[in-house]
Amino acid sequence: MASKSHLRLLGELILKSIDAIESRLETESIEFPVLANPVDPSSKAESLLREADIVNATSYIVAAASQLIATVRSPVQTIMENSLLFHLPACIRAAVESNMVEIIREAGHQGIHANDIAKRNNTDPLKTARILRLLSNHYIFTEVDPDVFCINRLSSVLDSGKSAVELQEAPHHRYVNMSSISALVLMQTDEAFKGAAYLTEAFIGPGTAYSLKATDSPWNIATQTDAFLFDCTKLEPPEAILSGFKWDNLPDDSLIVDLGGSVGSTALTIAKAVPHVKLVVQDRSSVIEDAKTILQQLRAAATPATKLITVDIILPHTCQDTRVINLIPGAAVPAAPAPLLPNMGAASNMKYWLDFQMFVLGNCQERTLGHFVCLAAQGGWKVSEVHHVPGSFLGQCVSVPM
Repeated sequence: MASKSHLRLLGELILKSIDAIESRLETESIEFPVLANPVDPSSKAESLLREADIVNATSYIVAAASQLIATVRSPVQTIMENSLLFHLPACIRAAVESNMVEIIREAGHQGIHANDIAKRNNTDPLKTARILRLLSNHYIFTEVDPDVFCINRLSSVLDSGKSAVELQEAPHHRYVNMSSISALVLMQTDEAFKGAAYLTEAFIGPGTAYSLKATDSPWNIATQTDAFLFDCTKLEPPEAILSGFKWDNLPDDSLIVDLGGSVGSTALTIAKAVPHVKLVVQDRSSVIEDAKTILQQLRAAATPATKLITVDIILPHTCQDTRVINLIPGAAVPAAPAPLLPNMGAASNMKYWLDFQMFVLGNCQERTLGHFVCLAAQGGWKVSEVHHVPGSFLGQCVSVPM
């Protein structure tokens, strides 16, 4: 009997995963949410979609469908498509910044014509329609009639929940008491987007190719500045870190790791307010060198029973890697079914996007498990176990003193 083709295997994996999702929804007499309707975070369906088994099935569908498209489509068409994708974040930002999301939401299910949108946000109606049509072709908004658009499942998560009039009169109120992701999206489609255009210049430029300086990032080249993008965070009062999380509830000798903690000023604020905990600060090698004394004191405070827990993205290779994972308990993850990439392909995209956010904005990186092992060893620690958090792209590396 002839073996099944990759196309058949991918198609069957998609169908099997759909069966798993629908079977779970049927037990609750719930239908899968449709793209045409805005997200209802309080609905039972949305709650079920966050269950581990459903998340797992969804990941299989995303990985298999993306690989199926890459397999069947012309390579030239795929490369051309990918090289033009930059227009998508540009249009997303335009829609958010011009309050299109709120204007369209207020129009209801019948939608609103591009001419009327343009009158309300003082934009060109032809350009408005073109922006929304490109977004609609990527399932962000729905074109219900020619040049008439309405909100849908994807575009609804960009909604600030405020009125368009309020945003036009006080744009800076957009992010006050809101739950949508538009603030993060705007950072990605503005600062990061501009910086990403200069990634190649930073990558091959003689002055930046081998640099580890945060100010040699693509964003710095794009903006022609020597300032670090996140220097503005230094304007936040140091004591602000003590609000929110209940630091006093931590058990005695709890170890707090401040990743990217510079010379330890934030950690020092915590240490003064919560003296019963221990802290470790980690940052780029150039910064850590400046904070060597602080790190030595923190390391000296560790006992043989101390465990350092690093919670961060563990960047997987796109191929199978057994050099490290076979040596550390918990490091291995269940193998993706053939013919998927071992890392689940497109279902793991966010990890790689965030890695390049780090590169573009700060000339730094997310790390593979091998990187974490080497980094821990340089600080006097040995990675003893790894935990992968279901449904999250964050992992946990548990280290003990060497």
